[in-house]
Amino acid sequence: MREEILDILQTQLGCAYLSDLRCGGSHCKEALHALLGYPAERFSLREWETAIGYITDREWTIPDQAALEALLSSLAESESASSDNEKTPV
Repeated sequence: MREEILDILQTQLGCAYLSDLRCGGSHCKEALHALLGYPAERFSLREWETAIGYITDREWTIPDQAALEALLSSLAESESASSDNEKTPV
């Protein structure tokens, strides 16, 4: 039986709970960056939609691998920027 993306991420990042992967959780930024390292063809587009949807709490339609790679890069970048902004004193 093939492992699912979220299970792999949970193990890779050492999360006690799957919900730690969600944005707002303790490992969201790391989860999005880790996804960038997975080969796009390792999982079906539907599996990617489900995993990214769970992490971001949004529904996604990913038509092809190029769109997947662009989405992952954009999400990882925006999560990094929002994390950096939270640490910057005002």
